[in-house]
Amino acid sequence: MSRALEWLSETIRYLRLAWRLRPLAPDRRSLLSLLYLGGTTMLRSRPRLLRKPVWLRLRLGDGVFRVGLETRTELDTLLEIGIEDEYGLADQIPAKTIVDLGASVGLATLRLLSSHPEAEVLAVEADPILIPRLQANVAGLPVTVVHAAVSGEEGERTFYRSDLDSWGNSLDNTEDSQEAVRVPARKLASLLDGAGIERVDLLKMDIEGAEWEVLQEGPPDRVEAIVGEVHGRDDEPETLIDVLRGSMDVKMLSAEPGRATFVAKKRSG
Repeated sequence: MSRALEWLSETIRYLRLAWRLRPLAPDRRSLLSLLYLGGTTMLRSRPRLLRKPVWLRLRLGDGVFRVGLETRTELDTLLEIGIEDEYGLADQIPAKTIVDLGASVGLATLRLLSSHPEAEVLAVEADPILIPRLQANVAGLPVTVVHAAVSGEEGERTFYRSDLDSWGNSLDNTEDSQEAVRVPARKLASLLDGAGIERVDLLKMDIEGAEWEVLQEGPPDRVEAIVGEVHGRDDEPETLIDVLRGSMDVKMLSAEPGRATFVAKKRSG
């Protein structure tokens, strides 16, 4: 397939995806904004073209929020969070303190707040380019934003980010399109201490492989429940899920080669 035909095919795919997302648009203007974003998302994958957020209102869970979206990855993420309801498994978990690791532009943060309106959230994101939009998307809400890569060590780490696809953002160099940047690195315990958090009712994780550094010794003592994704490294995701099963009840939402989504709750006693 020629590059032009591939570009056209992807543009049609994202237009269809935007139409599929229409139940999340609470008004006509937001629907038109979604369709505009879908129709221009391939242009937005090129540097310096249309690289401004499209602002619209979105229905996520029981809440309606004003957010700015920009990339094709964010439309894919919106499908997972808004339509497939990846984090709906956590709705019945009582939570007044939520920690969102890998917050990106805040879509999961907003979805979790919709079902836990009295909660306070610590939203942690490593990509420096996404931080201003994350802050704008959660402005006025009980959310504290921290720029850091959560890892097994303190200091600085090389973070590999991609303007083409934020799913390519990782502490691992996995794609040719990634740009290496130095970012603050924090252990989970250090992040919690810095925020004065003694207990995490709900920990959301989507950190593209770094969860192995956080969970390989078992769930942190201060964490009562976890929802999110595990990605394959040298072992398949199920290996890390088995570690959690040592002290938590785990329910799988999906499992596929290299990736699994789950919710886990600490067993009482």
